[in-house]
Amino acid sequence: MSIHQIAGLMLYSAHQAVSSGDSLFAKMFQGTYHGKPFAESGCEIYELSDEQKKFLEEDDLRHVLLTVVDNAETAAKWNNRMQAFVEKIGLGIPCNNSSDPRHGTKAAAAVMPYYTVSFGQDSTYHENVGNSYSKYIIRDLLRDTYHYDGVVCTDWMITKDCPQIDSFTSGKCWGTETMTEGQRHYKILKAGVDQFGGNSEIAPVLEAYQMGVQEYGEEAMRERFEKSAVRLLRNMFRTGLFENP
Repeated sequence: MSIHQIAGLMLYSAHQAVSSGDSLFAKMFQGTYHGKPFAESGCEIYELSDEQKKFLEEDDLRHVLLTVVDNAETAAKWNNRMQAFVEKIGLGIPCNNSSDPRHGTKAAAAVMPYYTVSFGQDSTYHENVGNSYSKYIIRDLLRDTYHYDGVVCTDWMITKDCPQIDSFTSGKCWGTETMTEGQRHYKILKAGVDQFGGNSEIAPVLEAYQMGVQEYGEEAMRERFEKSAVRLLRNMFRTGLFENP
């Protein structure tokens, strides 16, 4: 896999609406279709939006969060359209689509640290940052002490700027407010996280990769990216997506 393809795997999309209804989420997260609002496009709601086509083709994104959908039939048709679209791109890696909310299992294949700053808990580096930024919580405790080797995905939009507190659609970069988006992604990667929730754009992940190349060299950063790729692809293989997307 290319670095671009692995970086795309590390993305987990912003909320997607596949609904012709007038609910708050349907309105908030609905995209455009051939450059027009859905109501003016003449498209079926299960067709891919302009935004979805872009992040699938240009950003190599393969994990999609569906937050509202009209019904099960619409969900199935939308999924089938998406899988047909991506199987012709690159290596033909299918999409791993999920709903929000989700429910965990006893043996978690993936975990999501919350937005919280676990204040005063880092006895090694003495950082007070959002949990996904914390080397102490992710690398030292979760990875090294408790030997967790599944996927770790950030909570949504923690790498975005935060111009407004307590806004659902605003970033939540607690403890890293003065960093750039690229620097935030790099810090999260160094902490041992695999995936960026709510980020549909590959550019800051590639920027983080180049930061790592400058600090550790190309071989080390490729190894780091491949470690996350294995974790992410393992879950997709386990669910049978490659055989029956």
